[in-house]
Order: sequence, then structure tokens, then C-alpha cells
Amino acid sequence: MTAASQTLVGIILDVSSSMHRNWQNEDGDKMPRVDVLLQILEKRIRALQQRHTQDEAEQSEQIEVFCLGMGFKTIMHTNEHDVSFQREHGMGPNAETKEVHHLVCDLLALAEIVPQKETLEELLAQLNQKWQSLAKHILDRSVIADDVRGHLTHYLQHDLYRTAKARLQKRLRYRLARSQSARLPNMLAKYLQRYVKDQEQKITDTSFKAAEKFVEDIIKSTQKTFQDKRAEYIELIHSKLEGFVHTFTSSILQKLSLGFSISELVDTLDEETALLLASQIQAELEIEVRKNIALIIQMHELQLRLAKQTIGARLDSRQIRMETERCIKKYGWDIIRPLIEHVIFTLFVDQFTAQIQQNLPYWIQLASMREVIRPIEQIPHLIPHIQAENTTADKIMAGGTPFTLALDKAALRFVDKVHQHKKKILIIISDGEFPHFEAADHTARLLKNRGITIISCLVAKNNVLDLSFKQSPNNWPVGAQQMLHISSFLTSEEAALHWQKSRAQLTDERLCVQINHSDIIEDVLDTVF
Repeated sequence: MTAASQTLVGIILDVSSSMHRNWQNEDGDKMPRVDVLLQILEKRIRALQQRHTQDEAEQSEQIEVFCLGMGFKTIMHTNEHDVSFQREHGMGPNAETKEVHHLVCDLLALAEIVPQKETLEELLAQLNQKWQSLAKHILDRSVIADDVRGHLTHYLQHDLYRTAKARLQKRLRYRLARSQSARLPNMLAKYLQRYVKDQEQKITDTSFKAAEKFVEDIIKSTQKTFQDKRAEYIELIHSKLEGFVHTFTSSILQKLSLGFSISELVDTLDEETALLLASQIQAELEIEVRKNIALIIQMHELQLRLAKQTIGARLDSRQIRMETERCIKKYGWDIIRPLIEHVIFTLFVDQFTAQIQQNLPYWIQLASMREVIRPIEQIPHLIPHIQAENTTADKIMAGGTPFTLALDKAALRFVDKVHQHKKKILIIISDGEFPHFEAADHTARLLKNRGITIISCLVAKNNVLDLSFKQSPNNWPVGAQQMLHISSFLTSEEAALHWQKSRAQLTDERLCVQINHSDIIEDVLDTVF
């Protein structure tokens, strides 16, 4: 079997401010040029991976890829530590910061460093599960599993009926009706029998209806009171947990970007502190519950008193209060417990979102220091797939154009002895508007002398081949001239690329293509890969 040929493909993508102009993507939506190009590159890599997977058994070529983005920006501390007098002191709030806008970022490294949306969701789910398991036995102190509604209703109905009936039985008319009716005149006897029957019915109806109405009103008042105070409870929970959650999420997000597993990170949650905070939350909310119990009972005391007076019943006030308190407590905590779970989960989500924003400069710095080369089938993502508000180009891109540095970083990869027997291709996607061209051109010439093919993909506002430019490169914009100059000549050595002249190829002699339409860059990628 013939050994598979090996190819190293490098991509330099210009994400500088000059590239950050609107351009339509395939769906016709207005997007920054950089976002469109990243979208196309991601799509083509996915298609290539699928093709490689399908043809794995008969693959004759192994392709490795690296991808550099030039023009990233970030915030750096310029004097975070004072090292005067041979001693190091942290500057704290006096540390100065400045925006650095000439970074070259390894895009494959950044995609691996920045946590993916699915990873964050799984981390949140496991953190939430860990917290709930820790706090469960504390919050379970407030759980009342009994049917307090049914119990209170039955108790009130029974005692209202029992005590009212007992008082009725002591009345003279009741005793006459039950014991002396045979000796009384017929009309009087019938009156007494009707009186007793009416009173018994009244006691029965009032006992049952008053009990049900009282319990129903207690529950409604409980639900309304606790719902109305949700904001207070949320603020209480936040005050206890925000600092703890902020510190923990900040730490584990940084460690997650270093490659530690979710389970390893979740296991570092400080259980002792978490239990202490859960206890404090439960205790303070229990105080709030007690306040609400007193308020709600006070609101409905008159209602039960009127019912007693109507039928002449007597109730054990202490027992009634105890049963009512249990009812209010149950329905109150049935609102509070899910609220605690929701608030804590939301707090973690909000802190993760904020920390992602704060960690982006750190992650970009990490990615700018790494050198990642991956077989094309092992590239999980080309760009981080996290919330759009955290990755908009104007926040992390649209800096300067450090082309010389980007080309030097690419050269370090290409001239490494481990790749000396591989075919090498460098794709440069840019508008060519970069300074210090002489130094970059020198590096480009050395790379081409080494047999490395450089393909320039020009992004320009105007059609360079338009007659208004008189078809002469000397009349082209400076950026187009520079992109043409660094590209390889189309010689027999490039025949292996199976290069076919593109309708957007700027000259017949060089591998320089204007790619203002997405299908052209796709054609270039299909040719290379």
C-alpha cells in the first residue's frame, strides 16, 4: 500500500479594523466581513471532515491545519506588580491597563480554550445538581409533607360542628323537642322539631362552608403574600451567595479553559461554605415566613370569629393557630423552595455570562501564546460557539494588522523539522492593508524559496479587475498590490494543486484571487483541500 501524502495547510485570517465592514453572508444577512469568512471556513471544514470520514478507508492524503487570526485586541495590565527594591508588590487597584490591539491569535487554540455552549450547559447542570444535593437536607427542614389543607379543613369542620351541636343540645327548646314533644300541643311540637332541624342544618352548613372558606382564603393570602415578596427573597439570596458564586465561577472557568474535566471542577466546590450559606439562607427565610404567618392569621381572625358566633361554636384558639401556622408554612415554603433553586441557578448563569466576558482577554492572551496544528478531522470548531453578545467582533477583533508577526508565526510552524517532508500551503485572507510590508515580504520570499505555496485571497471593497483600474496592477489599491506581490507564481510546481483559473484570479501568473463572494473562497478551499 502506498503511503498517504501529507499536507500542512496554514490559514492567516485578517480580523483587523479595516476588514470590519459589512458584507452579506450566504443568507443575505448583513454581517461583518470577518464573521462571514469565519462562517464559510467553518462550513467548509465541516464538509471536509464529512468527506474524510466517508473516504477514510481509501484516503491517500493526510491534511493538517493551523489557523491564525491577526488583529485581535485585548486588555493587559502594564504594571500589575512593583518590583522596586528587589521585592515584588501587587499594585492592586493602582495597576494600569491598556488595550493591546495587535495580537495574533491561534484560532484553533481559542476555539479549544473558550468553553463551548454545550460544555457550559453541562457544567451548570452538574453544579446545580451538586448544590441541590448539598442543600437538600437543610432546606428539607421546612418540608411539610402532610395534607395540611385537608387536615385543617377537617379539624375546623369537626370542631365547629361538634361544639355548636353541643351548645344547641343544652338549649331548652332542643331538650323539649327531644324529650317532651309527646306531651306538648301538636303545633308547638312541630315548631320545636322544625327549629331543631333548622339549627342542625345551619350548624352543618356553616361548619363545612366556613371551614372551607377560611382555609381557602388562608391559602390564597399565603400565595399572594409570598409571591408579592419574591423580590425581597431574591435580594436576600443574592446577598448571601453572590460573592461565593462570583469567586467560584471565575476560578473554574479559567481552569476549564486549561483542559480540566467538568467533574474535577465540580468536585472543588467548597462544601462546608456551601452548607453554611444554605443554612443562613434557610434561617433568614424562616424568619420571613414567621412574619408572614402572623400577618396572615391576623388578617383572617375575624372571619373565623364571625363563623363561631353565627352557630354558637367554640374553638381551641391555640390548636387552631398551630394548625393554621402549619398550613401557611407549607404553602409559603412551597413557593420559596423552588424560588431558591431558580435564583441560585440563574445566579450561576449570570455569573458565567459575566465571567465569560471578563475572561475573554485572558483567553485571547492564552491563544496568542499557543501553537496548535490539528488533522482536519480532529478540528472540533474553528470559532468559539458561545453567546453572541460575548463574541461580537468589535469586542475582541477589529484591532491593528500585525501581518509581519502573523507571517512569522506561520513560518515557525512551516520550517519546523517535523513538517519538512510535507507539502505546505499558506492561505492569506486579507485586504492587504498592513504596514511594514518589507519585513513581511522578506519572510514570504523565504517561505516561497522553501517550496511553500502562498495563495492570496483578497477582500476589497471594489472589483480590482474593473476597467476603472485599467487592468494594470500599478493602478490597483495598495492592499491589492501587496497581496499580489506576496502570492506564489503559478508554475509547474503548483500543478499538484490542480489549480484552475478562477474568474476572480487577478493575473494569470500568480495565485491571487479576489474573494468578495462566498462561493469564490469556497472554490479556493475546495481546490486546496
